[in-house]
Amino acid sequence: KNLVNRKCFWYNKRKATKGVVWMRIETERGAFSFRCLMAGQFVGGKGWTHPRSSPGHYEVIYMLEGELSLQEGLSAYILSPGDTLVLSADLPRFGMLPSGKKLSFYWMEFETDAPEMLGVRASCKARCETRELAALFKQLLLIRDREEYPAGAADYAAMLLLCEVAAVQRAAATDAPKVVQEIAAWVRRNIKNPITAADVG
Repeated sequence: KNLVNRKCFWYNKRKATKGVVWMRIETERGAFSFRCLMAGQFVGGKGWTHPRSSPGHYEVIYMLEGELSLQEGLSAYILSPGDTLVLSADLPRFGMLPSGKKLSFYWMEFETDAPEMLGVRASCKARCETRELAALFKQLLLIRDREEYPAGAADYAAMLLLCEVAAVQRAAATDAPKVVQEIAAWVRRNIKNPITAADVG
């Protein structure tokens, strides 16, 4: 009743009968699997509330209009235009309050066997002051709608979008004291390396 418009797609919809396809990524830090499940733009009317769910997959939300109040596990978030939130695969989520007016956001659901390899932090809200995220969501939805793209193209577009989310999260973390930023950068650089006490000291 309060739903104005919901555009979405299922991953690999045209070839769903051939089974679920995972994209395998090889990097200098290791290998991991990834797939984009669904994505879209949601537009809801006054009084809409995010449904309660425990989906078992990650979700990225990027607010375009209005305000969304959401609880994930024990953490509460209020999202306004320009905010992005990555929801964990392990925690239940639900809307806390009905929307006071029309709201709109892009969303994408994905699965991975190594979330740390994406550089994206789950259960993390960050403010995006640029238009790159909106452009990347539009690109992802465009690729979904065009037959001339191969089935895995949506995964590549989703990975690029997540790279931008990671950059937004890192930029938001720069509000932390410089020593914390330096420690975080060192940990990111050395996460896969065998470390001794002499290396740290």
